[in-house]
Amino acid sequence: MLVGIALSISMLLIGYVAWITIQRREAGDDALEAKLKADDERALAGRQADAESRQGPDPR
Repeated sequence: MLVGIALSISMLLIGYVAWITIQRREAGDDALEAKLKADDERALAGRQADAESRQGPDPR
């Protein structure tokens, strides 16, 4: 049981260190930020187009 607890704690610690490392690298990467923003904009446009196609033509 003690080994299982120690293993769980070590896995959480490794995950936390990896997450912090990735966050620091992403924060300093302006090119990545631009790519993520462009991807978000494309996804939003796709969702809006999909929603409009499901609604059908405007009845006005």
